[in-house]
Amino acid sequence: MLHSAAQLRDQLQSVLADFDPEGRDPALQKMVLVGHSQGGLLARLAVSTSGNAFWLNVSDKPFDQIELAPETREYVKRLAFFEPLPFVKTVIFIATPHRGSVLSGGRLQRWVSDLVTLPADFVRAVPEVAKAITQGREIAATERLSRGHRSVDNMDPKSVFTKTYNTLEIAPRVDVHSIIAAQGEGPLESLSDGVVTYESAHLDGVASELVVRSGHSTQSHPQTILEVGRILHGNLAKP
Repeated sequence: MLHSAAQLRDQLQSVLADFDPEGRDPALQKMVLVGHSQGGLLARLAVSTSGNAFWLNVSDKPFDQIELAPETREYVKRLAFFEPLPFVKTVIFIATPHRGSVLSGGRLQRWVSDLVTLPADFVRAVPEVAKAITQGREIAATERLSRGHRSVDNMDPKSVFTKTYNTLEIAPRVDVHSIIAAQGEGPLESLSDGVVTYESAHLDGVASELVVRSGHSTQSHPQTILEVGRILHGNLAKP
């Protein structure tokens, strides 16, 4: 997940550099990110401050004191240390599992996780990082660093990623909107869309929250489409 989030930030910055290198286009300078399901997690990581939160899951030794090859240092820094993208002004979360998924942690997740290949850059960096933060325990450290970095693992409410992710602060200047899918009757707190519970998708203090009575693929629901349109029109009216 951190690798994908870094790629998203890099691509957005690259697009901005290509199309608006001097930062004069008002539309590109008030960008809107719309993320469905795990895409919402990536969007949130694009507008949040990491501080040392993710690095402290790796080592209690300061990052600048770790001896790494320059390319490895730059790669790890991109993953573990980041600031909100200044040109993103609005984020729309759609059925986003901020606190994990009801489908995580089971046999299906473990089976799918075994089929997912970690990024090559990540695989190359892990042994070097493990050697740098340990003394003679590289194998154990390598296994620990590799475990839980696949996207399906990051859906586990008990995962280190999920717990750390939920400590991050979204930039106050960013308008946040939630569209949450829910099926069935009863209190919202007891409902889910079949993949994500209402409680997992809910965030306090957002600019707006809409509950759509649908399954997890609510991005194609007419109510969801209308709500995204409403938010986009509101963004156009901003100075």
